[in-house]
Amino acid sequence: YVCIDHHGVIRDWNQQAEHTFGWSREEVIGRPLDETIIPASMREAHRAGLARYLATGKHHVLNQHIELTAVRRD
Repeated sequence: YVCIDHHGVIRDWNQQAEHTFGWSREEVIGRPLDETIIPASMREAHRAGLARYLATGKHHVLNQHIELTAVRRD
């Protein structure tokens, strides 16, 4: 479970996220998601998708079972 606010800042992070991504909750709360686990090559698309969702309510990935590439701390 990873929760971000409308700025893309991590607001909640559970134990499974700690295990999956290698960051403790204390280390990531308040950090931008895209600078933490989004691969550099996908950051602009992530930012654009978040901006589109906030502006229009339209999304391509919410409430769906999808597989995404992410970065682990190590």
